[in-house]
Parts: sequence; structure tokens; C-alpha cells
Amino acid sequence: MSNVKLELLEVKGCLGRLIHGVDDKSNYTIVETWQSKEFHEKHVKDLVSTGIWDSIVEHLSEAPISGYYTVL
Repeated sequence: MSNVKLELLEVKGCLGRLIHGVDDKSNYTIVETWQSKEFHEKHVKDLVSTGIWDSIVEHLSEAPISGYYTVL
């Protein structure tokens, strides 16, 4: 996950952070703040087209949950 944290910050448009559970250190959440929804959509498309997404999913115990939010 340390690599994910470092690599995510290198993606154009992403201002993300990686957090994990206090009681369960194997429970991670990635909170990604993007300059725009389009930057994020391009990033996901790139992950899927290069096969990196498949590699990521292999390490997960369940499917990731994602959504788009706005700060109030």
C-alpha cells in the first residue's frame, strides 16, 4: 500500500491520501481528491486499459466501493 500511496500522488490531477483502520491495519481506505471528475475518469480508464486494475483487484478481499462527492 506504500507504493499505492506514492504512485497515486504522481497521477496528474490527484490529491489523495491513504488511511487504514485503527483496530484492523489491513483495512484501507483511499480518499482521493481530484482537480476534476474527468481527471479521475481518465485515471481509471488508464488503469483498466493497462491491466493494472486487474492486478489491484487480485489483492482485495471484496470489490471496492467508489463514488463522487462534494465538500459541503
